Amino acid sequence: MAIVKKYATKNIFISSTFLDMQVERDVLAKKVLPLVKEYALKYHVNIEFVDLRFGIDIGNQNLLDKVINTCSDEIVRCKPLFIGFLGNRFGTEIEGSKESITSFEIHKAILEKCESLFYFRTITNQEALKENKEKYIYRDEKVQ
Repeated sequence: MAIVKKYATKNIFISSTFLDMQVERDVLAKKVLPLVKEYALKYHVNIEFVDLRFGIDIGNQNLLDKVINTCSDEIVRCKPLFIGFLGNRFGTEIEGSKESITSFEIHKAILEKCESLFYFRTITNQEALKENKEKYIYRDEKVQ
């Protein structure tokens, strides 16, 4: 009889302003996630990043309640893992509030007592980052 090993799934919520952190989110999804997944599978853990930039229309104020509820639900589902990227923008403002969606997500993660990692962009020229993104990607020489 074969022994089947069960894999646990851990979801990590990714938060940032949408418009100025595309390169960082792409690097995370295309370069970092595959490495993290490969490493975690050795320990029978499947890692998934929850990146809500797909499928949410941030330009429609009527959808903001749905966006906020979705973000809130996903942060709770991903608990305790949360990654926040902070750059040069405040983010999409929540109507009738002085808060952005990104700041709401960060506050929600704090209230949920998530284990959080925050990355702050140190480069200020967005075009330079886009043109030279390969230069800013960490590479382990053993990984191809």
